[in-house]
Amino acid sequence: MKKNIFCFTFLLASSFIFLSCSKEPNVAPEADVELQSSIDASFANFIVTDIDMICSFIGENNLYPKFYTPVAGSPTFVVNRDPDAKQLSISFNKTKCADGRVRDGSIIIKYAYDPTVSNVNPPNTDYYRQFGFVGRVSLIGYRVDGWLVKKKTGTTYDLIIRNKRPNADRPIVDKISWTIEGKLELTDSLNTLPSITWEGLITKTLPLIADPKAENDYGFKQDSVFKNTPKSFLDVNPVNWQKAKVYYTGSFTGVTSFSLPYSYKIYDATPVERNFTCYPDKVSGVTLTNTVGVVSASYEEFHPFVGGVASFTTSTKYPREIYFDNTANTFGGTDKIYNLPSQCDNKAAVQIKGIYYPIDLKK
Repeated sequence: MKKNIFCFTFLLASSFIFLSCSKEPNVAPEADVELQSSIDASFANFIVTDIDMICSFIGENNLYPKFYTPVAGSPTFVVNRDPDAKQLSISFNKTKCADGRVRDGSIIIKYAYDPTVSNVNPPNTDYYRQFGFVGRVSLIGYRVDGWLVKKKTGTTYDLIIRNKRPNADRPIVDKISWTIEGKLELTDSLNTLPSITWEGLITKTLPLIADPKAENDYGFKQDSVFKNTPKSFLDVNPVNWQKAKVYYTGSFTGVTSFSLPYSYKIYDATPVERNFTCYPDKVSGVTLTNTVGVVSASYEEFHPFVGGVASFTTSTKYPREIYFDNTANTFGGTDKIYNLPSQCDNKAAVQIKGIYYPIDLKK
């Protein structure tokens, strides 16, 4: 009898040991595929750079900027340039512009010397390209596709744009840069989502010395004496922004439309490029004839980011990288891998833990 009791006790103890040592079944971690924050932050940065480009056009006395002119039948805009007061302004009236966006409200740029924002008081600075130019930008009821863009509470100016030329003369210079600094809020047209915010400082760089095979790509006519001109070539030749490629670096922070904090960094080694000579194709239809042809519509003058890489973090999520040229995406399978070349398509790829997720950026 004792032997049976002993055996039963041993089996019971063994069962407890077996149960206590059994492992939970392996459960795969949930994939981190949150992409909206990358789209929101990139959209906020696009809006900031786009305001700067409008200022760039009218700051060069181009009062009919090609990308922003109204399409046929749409209300036009009004541009005022007052050299005496050193003030520029452009006012839209629910204007559908050539880039496909609808703009409303006003952008005002004051560029008279102001010691509160600049320690340089250059004489006769009238143009965006000139040494010492500082534009203090105010947005009055400014909207893009219904998104209200305004300065954050407690901020004096919406944006401050500074020309970074080191001096008025230009013996040898291969680029010109501007900083864009501010604190903005973007509120959607229905006011149904929390505002997207942008707070930071970025640098826009325009290369001046083009590849000889790509003459005029950077907005300036290249010639044999350009590099050695002792007096600034820029003082007498306006920037032709329609031919320009510009590159952005810097950093900014904010919150997304889901109230998630984010941080965004664009490094000097991988600047984000915006090319004003390219645009996504727009086709109205195809004509099937003996020779198949394409009937093209007038394209929209929309110029997306087409290159560069940004480092991005949001909330407690894993750090990301945003590839604007899609070159990180590989296709063709493991036996024959090839990279997708840079496209003018307003798309990007977000890398999370080594996996690339294609995204469509807001337009």
